Amino acid sequence: NIGLLRMENNAVMLGSLNNSGTLGTSAVSLGTDTKADGLDSVSVGRSAKSTGSYSVAVGNLANSSATETVSIGDSSLASGSGSLALGAMSQATGSNSVAVGIGDDSISISGSEAVGIGYQAVSTGSHSTAIGRIASATNTNALAIGNSSEASEENAIAIGDARATGLGSVAIGDAANALSDYAVALGLNTNASGDQAIALGYYTSMKGSNSIGLGNNANSEVSNAIAIGTNASVLRGGGIAIGNNAHSGATNSTLYGDNAIAIGSGAKMGNDYGVAIGNNSGHTNKGIYGVAIGYNACQYVSGSNKVCIGANSGPKSGSDWAKDYTERIFIGSKSKFNDGAAVLEVHNNSGKIWDGNGKFVTADSTVVINGHLVVKGGIVSTLWRKGESNDDINLYGRTGGQLEPFDASGIISRYGSDDKGAFRSFNGNKFNTGSWGWSDKRLKYVGKENTSGLDKIRQLKVFNYTFKKDETKTPRVGVIAQDLQKVFPDAVKKGSDGFLIIRMEDIFFAVINAIKELDARVTALEKENQFLKEQNKALDARLKAVEAKLK
Repeated sequence: NIGLLRMENNAVMLGSLNNSGTLGTSAVSLGTDTKADGLDSVSVGRSAKSTGSYSVAVGNLANSSATETVSIGDSSLASGSGSLALGAMSQATGSNSVAVGIGDDSISISGSEAVGIGYQAVSTGSHSTAIGRIASATNTNALAIGNSSEASEENAIAIGDARATGLGSVAIGDAANALSDYAVALGLNTNASGDQAIALGYYTSMKGSNSIGLGNNANSEVSNAIAIGTNASVLRGGGIAIGNNAHSGATNSTLYGDNAIAIGSGAKMGNDYGVAIGNNSGHTNKGIYGVAIGYNACQYVSGSNKVCIGANSGPKSGSDWAKDYTERIFIGSKSKFNDGAAVLEVHNNSGKIWDGNGKFVTADSTVVINGHLVVKGGIVSTLWRKGESNDDINLYGRTGGQLEPFDASGIISRYGSDDKGAFRSFNGNKFNTGSWGWSDKRLKYVGKENTSGLDKIRQLKVFNYTFKKDETKTPRVGVIAQDLQKVFPDAVKKGSDGFLIIRMEDIFFAVINAIKELDARVTALEKENQFLKEQNKALDARLKAVEAKLK
């Protein structure tokens, strides 16, 4: 078994065989104490062994022990069918596995079709891949790429100095961690430790299940949270914080802030189910059902059921309205008309409230406008009696209360106290209002003179009638729309219910023209009558003169 060259069964040997070794058919053995007894095998190096058919072992103590294996490097091992071990002490023991690197832990053990590349890379799961220094892919379909990367669960992916330890988890970036099932961590020092959590950004941390964090240092420890923006944070479940330094959840209580939404740079909301939209809008105090829209909206609110819309809207610091649980709406910032909390206020309270003057009073739902009201259109209002007198009507507010009767002493007094909403006082006599319409020539495009008059009025017929659905059968007088349509087509149109409705203006102004026509005729008749009177007078004088001569 020792010689410079030996040929047997088309085999070639240069050196010496192992004591128990033989030469396989068409095998090649080069080196001391080699063993190449596999069909078409190749063994090169001291104590190299290629015992599997079509195997190749190159290097000191290299060992290819299974069919179609390749081991290259000092003490390399390829023992899985179709495996490849490349590098000193590399080991590929799973079928169709690949181990490339240097180190006694550079292996691909029991993982069929696994790949391990790098110093001490470990790929033990079926179809797993570990690439990089001390990279580890230890479960089925796991992928670890990068220095010290770790993918330890099925279908996990770790790229960079990252850890993906949950089922189907993904961690990409230096020190990125996806520690629960289907979690995703992307970025330097990101952490997604809740099931289905997503963390993207520098130092982003999402610890609750189904949570999403996007932005530098965005963070949450609760489930179903969304934090987007630098330093965005969510303290309670179901919360949403979007914007730099946006904050969802109460800071002064661990029991409030569920499902709170804060959108905008510095936006914050501590109420359960509360919403804050706008830069620095909202507050982090405990409560429920708050809504803040606009810069610094609701900034001093610490109670519940408050809505603030507009920049700096809401009650001022220390106000009772900021602390109670009554439904209140503030639209606009502090009134420039008076000292009201907002241009428009709505207060919904059916109990007793503190009036600011040392006593409790009855409070009903109240709408306050701290300014002038301009209405370009009609107003329909239903008023009801508040007191026992016919003059007591639910109209206005007063100092220390919510209602002011409409009586002979004045029209409007005051509402609330100066730190809340207030009407200005209008003292004086009551007045009546009539019906007015715009008629200024400057507002009109004037066309031809309308000549509808007596000729059309003659064609109209006026009837006595009652409505069919009128149970009281109240007598009425008027025209029939179908008849009017024939004479004044523009004065009749079909309503939304399909019935004809009329506009009285056409008839009214036609009556004016008819009166003018009649006036002209009467004037002409008066002139003619005067002429005839004078003519008769002259004839009478002549007749008397003739009679005098005859005598």
